[in-house]
Amino acid sequence: MAVPDKSTNATFANQSSLPKLPIPPLKDTCERYLRALSALQDEREHHATKLAVEDFLARSGPMWDAKLREYAETKDSYIEEFWYKSYLSHSDPVVLALNPFFVLEDDPNPARGAQLQRAASLITASLGFIHDLRAGILEPDTARTTNLDMDQYTRLFGTSRIPTQVS
Repeated sequence: MAVPDKSTNATFANQSSLPKLPIPPLKDTCERYLRALSALQDEREHHATKLAVEDFLARSGPMWDAKLREYAETKDSYIEEFWYKSYLSHSDPVVLALNPFFVLEDDPNPARGAQLQRAASLITASLGFIHDLRAGILEPDTARTTNLDMDQYTRLFGTSRIPTQVS
């Protein structure tokens, strides 16, 4: 799917009003990292990790934090490019390693009882969704009254991963 003109597109009408993803303070991130690892490491390993984190905070950490914050000033999302590189350039099979799954709701018309009609109904609904997305008339997603980011929708259909050498 071609990237739509988000300035004239109802689907992406709320994008500019969304807050940027905040970068947490470096010290908080390091503390969360240590808490997450505490259940996975024995006492000796965790002590070594704590020392490495303390060294990082005292030496190069603040410089990397400043570089990330500077980088984030020029981006809508400081994490998006890294996310794409991590997941879309992944060499494992997508179906097994990365694909989320979803559960279809029960057929709203179970009396018809035929798989062919159910499949046709699902295909028709999917094509209607794709049409509305491409035409820019899909209503923006919200969670109650909070606008949600629609940018990932541009990569839902008609996209592929192109194999490359791992660098």
